[in-house]
Amino acid sequence: MRGALGLALALSLPSTLPLRDEIVVVTFAVVGFSIVVQGLTIPLLLRRTGIPLTISERGPTESVRPGVAT
Repeated sequence: MRGALGLALALSLPSTLPLRDEIVVVTFAVVGFSIVVQGLTIPLLLRRTGIPLTISERGPTESVRPGVAT
């Protein structure tokens, strides 16, 4: 869903608008870049903050946030 609004807005521009194709391409590139960068940096951020990535790393009864019971 990330970027869907931006792409929808860019694609809804009238075809007679000058530089419409460039706007669509740039919007697609920005959305794609942000998804890739965020996808690659989230695991690094979680490791650096000490938050477990999977359930097996924290155990089935351990809470995701320390000090908060489930």
